Amino acid sequence: VYSGAQLSGNCTPSKSVAYYGSHGTSDGVLGYDGGVKLAQNFATANSCMWATPPKVTSGNHMCTNVTGCATGYPVEFCSFNGDHTPDPRDPNMPTSWQYQLVWDLFSKL
Repeated sequence: VYSGAQLSGNCTPSKSVAYYGSHGTSDGVLGYDGGVKLAQNFATANSCMWATPPKVTSGNHMCTNVTGCATGYPVEFCSFNGDHTPDPRDPNMPTSWQYQLVWDLFSKL
């Protein structure tokens, strides 16, 4: 989920599913905390030991692999400096770091 959040109702997954989410700390469309909450909902469904991931404050992105998840159902959340975008880039980088991370996560399943 790239810069996503719960738009209405409640998101209470009843089955485990591998989850990757990223969110910009200055997202003006869907607030950052909503992205964190969505990741938390999937972490709960995946039996992970949830702890709020660190929020990047300067420089590059910061990713957190939530621990203790059920085998085959990882949860990863990445915080980046920026607004609402599916294509975040670290300073002075021509391409996004995100696509390789997603590939790495899901290719292990």
